[in-house]
Amino acid sequence: MKDVKLIIQLISIFIACVIYVGIWWWVYTHRDEYLYISYPKGFPERFLSIFSQIWCVIHIVGAIGAIIWAWL
Repeated sequence: MKDVKLIIQLISIFIACVIYVGIWWWVYTHRDEYLYISYPKGFPERFLSIFSQIWCVIHIVGAIGAIIWAWL
């Protein structure tokens, strides 16, 4: 039973990593289209623009916070 639980945990970690890398890949490939344009037309484009900007800001703040936390 412990082996099944371990396999499920490893699979869920792998899926989370794939999703995380997929989001970064999407942000990187569409950065000109959504990240650098302040007001794209239409709701989906505006949502994706805000999402990609918030995604990057959260990771910058998280990285800075981790560095500060590591030095404390």
